[in-house]
Amino acid sequence: MSKRTLQTILLQKITRSSLLAFVLLATLLFAFILHQGKVAIEKEGEFLTDMVFASLYNSMKKGWHEDDISKEINRINQSFTQGNFQLHRSNIVKELFGERASGSLTAAQAELFNSEGKLFHSEILNDGEIAYSTTILFDKDCLSCHVNAKAGQRAGLLTVIYPVSSVKVSIYNVIFSNIVIFIFVLVLCHYIYRHTIFKEILTPLNNLSRKISDMAKSREVIDILSSDSQAKEISDIEHHLQIEQQSLIRAHEEIKKISITDSLTKVKNRNVLMDTYDFEVSLQKRHKVPFSIVSIDLNLFKEINDSYGHDCGDAALIHFANILTSKSRSSDTVIRMGGDEFLVFLTGTSQEEAQTFIDKVKLSLLSTPLVWSFTKLTLKASFGIAVYATGTSVDDMLKEADMQMYQDKQRQKQP
Repeated sequence: MSKRTLQTILLQKITRSSLLAFVLLATLLFAFILHQGKVAIEKEGEFLTDMVFASLYNSMKKGWHEDDISKEINRINQSFTQGNFQLHRSNIVKELFGERASGSLTAAQAELFNSEGKLFHSEILNDGEIAYSTTILFDKDCLSCHVNAKAGQRAGLLTVIYPVSSVKVSIYNVIFSNIVIFIFVLVLCHYIYRHTIFKEILTPLNNLSRKISDMAKSREVIDILSSDSQAKEISDIEHHLQIEQQSLIRAHEEIKKISITDSLTKVKNRNVLMDTYDFEVSLQKRHKVPFSIVSIDLNLFKEINDSYGHDCGDAALIHFANILTSKSRSSDTVIRMGGDEFLVFLTGTSQEEAQTFIDKVKLSLLSTPLVWSFTKLTLKASFGIAVYATGTSVDDMLKEADMQMYQDKQRQKQP
C-alpha cells in the first residue's frame, strides 16, 4: 500500500473529514451572526421610531394641525441625514383626515398593517437599506379626536429607512460574538487535532516510540517494528529503524554464535555446557530419554606441538573435532572444553550405545590420519563415559567421565 506525505494526509483530512464539521459550525456561526444583526437592527429601529413618535405625539397633544405634523416629519428627515421617516395612516384615520403623501407600502408593511398580533417588522430593501416599521395604536387619549376609533386599534405605521452602516452594535454583542467565534475556531482546531494530527501523526509516533522503548528495555531482540502509520515520513523512519534493527539482529545472532562457538574448531565451547545439560535433563524427565556424556582427551598432543609446531597442533585439533562431529548425530552436542579436551552429549544413549560411538571415532582416527607436511599422523584419544541417573549433577557426571577417561589413558600407556 502506497504511503502519503503528512502534508497530503493533513490536506485530505481537513478537506474531507473536517469539511462537514466546518460547514456545520460555520452555518451555526452565520445563523448566530444574522440573529445578532437582526437584534441590533430591531433595537436601532425601535430607538429611532420611539424617539420620532414621542416628538409627533407631543405635537398631536398640543393640537397641531396635519400640516404642522407634516412639517415636523420633514424637519426630522432633514436633521436625520442618514435616512428618512415615513408615516402611513390607517383606514380609520383616513376616514376623518383623508390620505397623506407618505410613499407606497411594501408588501411586508402592508401585511404588518393587516396583522393582528405582530407590532413591528424589519427588512432589507433592494437598494441595500434597512426599513424598520412599527405600528401606532390608539390609546384613550386619542379617542377625543379620533371618535371613530377604539383603543388598541391601529392608527398608523411609522417607518424609518436607513443604511446598514449606521446600525449601532452594543459592546456586549461585539464581545459575545468574538467569544462565539473563538469557541468556533477552538472547536474546529480540536476536531482537526483529534481526527488528523492526533490520529495520523501523534498516535503512530507514540506507538513507534513505545515499541522502540520496549526494544531497548527487553533482553530479546524485537523482530517487528511498525507503528501502522499511513504517513510517508513516519514510514520512512520505520524503514530506516527496521534496517538498523535487522543489523542489530544479525549482530546479536553473530555475537551469540561467537560466544558459544570455539573459534578454532568451530564446535561449541564450554559456555553451552549448563544449557545443554539442563536441556538433556528436561528431555529425560518429560520423555524418559536417557543421555550420556563422553569425556575425550587427545593423546600426545604436547608431543605433536613440540615436534611439528603449534600450527600442526591446531590442525590436529580441527581434524579431531571434524571426526567427532561427523560421527555424532544432529541431536548430539560436541563441545571443546579447552586445550585438547572435548565433551560430547549423546541424546537418548545408553552405556553400550555411547561405547559404540567411541568405537566409531577410534576407527575413523585410524582410517583418516592427519596429513601434515607430507607426513601422516594417526591421532589417538582417551575416552570416558558417564550415563545420567536421576538427580545426578553435571559436576558428578564430569567427574565420572573424567575418571574413566584417565583410566583409559593409563591403559593405553601400558605396553
